[in-house]
Amino acid sequence: MSAQEDGETNYWPGYVDALTTMTMVLTFVMMILAIGVYLLSESLSKSLLATLLRQADVEVSDNATPQEIQEKLVDTLAHANQNSARQELRESEDDNAREVFSEKDQRKPKEPGKVETSRNGSLLRVSYEDAETRLNEHSRAEIAAFTKESAALRNARFIVINAHAAPEAGGASQARRLAYYRAMILRNELISLGIEPHRLRIQVDETEDTSAGQTAEIFAK
Repeated sequence: MSAQEDGETNYWPGYVDALTTMTMVLTFVMMILAIGVYLLSESLSKSLLATLLRQADVEVSDNATPQEIQEKLVDTLAHANQNSARQELRESEDDNAREVFSEKDQRKPKEPGKVETSRNGSLLRVSYEDAETRLNEHSRAEIAAFTKESAALRNARFIVINAHAAPEAGGASQARRLAYYRAMILRNELISLGIEPHRLRIQVDETEDTSAGQTAEIFAK
């Protein structure tokens, strides 16, 4: 029995050697494949990047490395984004400017209606048309001349602005409101001409005369 066992051949060392050899060969083949795939992908990446840059009208050297081509592409895209952003900003500013001008045109106030002035010594009467409260250029010039030429007005302790309200021309509250607006605008005009605010006195009274309700007076007191 012992002799029979001694006579058997042991094949395990051969199997191990063969398996080791196959493993080494497979490892070598896998390394070759990995290197081939890397070189192929690098070549494809370089070709793709170069194609993109040529489509964007960017010159690319045939000897450029993939890294150089990639950096060139990044710079090109960055400049393109900046130019696009500037263009969008200019377009946005132009649109905003057009909107502002359009809004100003829409909100442009109408010219003041007919406003006339007349003098009676040291009294200046301002007559308005309809519900007008503003002053036109002619009436402003007359008020400026009146304040400059009237010695009584210049030397007076107080200057009265008396605006009349005619309830028949509208509701009582509306008529008084209209008269008050006229008086305040006259007050601001006198202040702009150099009259001290503390010298100005505003009065609003009611009258049954519709035509008188369209007037305001400036006089010394």
